[in-house]
Amino acid sequence: MKSWVRTMTAGAMLAAMLTWLCLATTVEAQTYTSPYFNSAMGNIDATRARARRFGTGREQRLTRPTREQQLAYERAVESQRERGRLVIRSGRIATTFAHVGYSIAPRKTAEFFATNEDERQQLEQMYKGCLSHYEQTVNKIRRPANDVAVTLSDLISVARQVRHDAAPLTQAQFDSLVPQMREFLLRSEMFQGRDNAEKQQAHEDIAITWSLLADRYLKARRANDQRALNMVREQAKQAVAYYIDGASIDGVEVSEGQARLSMK
Repeated sequence: MKSWVRTMTAGAMLAAMLTWLCLATTVEAQTYTSPYFNSAMGNIDATRARARRFGTGREQRLTRPTREQQLAYERAVESQRERGRLVIRSGRIATTFAHVGYSIAPRKTAEFFATNEDERQQLEQMYKGCLSHYEQTVNKIRRPANDVAVTLSDLISVARQVRHDAAPLTQAQFDSLVPQMREFLLRSEMFQGRDNAEKQQAHEDIAITWSLLADRYLKARRANDQRALNMVREQAKQAVAYYIDGASIDGVEVSEGQARLSMK
């Protein structure tokens, strides 16, 4: 029988990725020192969270963190916010990063879901493939692959296509969206509290989500699978809401040469 990792569907991969993004800080609360930049992460209720190991038929229910774990997590969040405030006050703010020479997110995501070393290696290769797909795509159209504002704009663009069967943004529309995402990240204490490698990881997480959304949407369209389309459309909405607290992909306003995401 083929490994479940090798035969994992794009839909399962996407659900796993979204689950990983939403649960990572809670699972490792006692040692986690760099919370994701979405401030809503601090409001996770671990008692309702579940992580499924796809293909094995087993389900892992997360237990409520101990008081010590929760306090450690809250201290880590506040520490990162304070670092972000200091960076913002210093004026040394940026949405770009210098690549550290290796990928980060594929391994971390694979470690979360794998039940053994073989599965971890295979999952890591799958997520590396998703990241490579994104970076090859942006290189072909000469977009920078080291600017989280650009990566986030790409996610919004593909999520809008998936959610509404919309035409791709024109270059002018995309170019008008990037400054808005840059402004959002430059003002974010949680994001600016990241070091260089952590900004690279944010880029990779978003890029992998972009790839999984695009892959599943195209396959569902080709198969005329309405159930799969409905699921990936909902996942597109969830992805944007995760990365940009208070934003909805349904709030993208597009006109000739302009695109803007309605944000709270």
